[in-house]
Amino acid sequence: MCIENTPIHLGSCSWQRRDVVWQQAPNAYDVSEGSVHIWRFFLDESYALAQGGASDLLTSEEYQRWHGMASARRKLEYLTGRVMLRRLMALYQNIPAQGQPHQSIHIRDHKTDAPEPPPPLCASLSHSGAVLLIALARQPVGIDVEKPRTAAHYPHIARKMFPPTWAQALMRLSHAPQRQAILFARYWTAVESLYRLEGHGLLRSFVKETATDRFQENKNWGCHFHAGNSHIAALTASHPCALSCYQANAAFLAALP
Repeated sequence: MCIENTPIHLGSCSWQRRDVVWQQAPNAYDVSEGSVHIWRFFLDESYALAQGGASDLLTSEEYQRWHGMASARRKLEYLTGRVMLRRLMALYQNIPAQGQPHQSIHIRDHKTDAPEPPPPLCASLSHSGAVLLIALARQPVGIDVEKPRTAAHYPHIARKMFPPTWAQALMRLSHAPQRQAILFARYWTAVESLYRLEGHGLLRSFVKETATDRFQENKNWGCHFHAGNSHIAALTASHPCALSCYQANAAFLAALP
């Protein structure tokens, strides 16, 4: 599977391919301004940590959504993603997972010369199949991961959801289903990651509005990268940033708070 170098564009944002290396856990858990840490979890290895009272880490809204899911596997995937996110954020903030605030607000005391505290930790997560990605940064970010699949319904989704130029590009690849699937995954992850960064309302309406001229002043930055042998991911951020990518192995999972 190969992600082409040709960038894709939506509104004022563009996504280019980034080559990443998945490293072992760092020695210190801190992300500086201008950087994004992306963590990759394999869900089958992480399910065990989402058992036994882990639902206590969910917000009331997340709990209601989780409780109402009909699929047992979907419930486990949702719970695992949120639990890994809370424990990872607790590790970076050096606080207990149960005690972390769901939203951090920093207020500077202008009566002193004390240095301004760092921006709050921002996070975004996405999972597809066995892969879970979590992005942490000191700026707003959105992340999405998908496994490319050839499908007969691509033309319908493209005409319904994507800008005309995207739909036309997909149709030109109807003779090359593998390339079409990869391009569709690039488009979809770009849209989802941008929506998670700054979206509101229905996804379809957001895409159409973002493609109009009145959104040209919203200058974001994005990239595509391989999240595994069979997955493509997109990251969108409020401004360009450096990426550090880490693999959550068994030793790291066992040490999570």
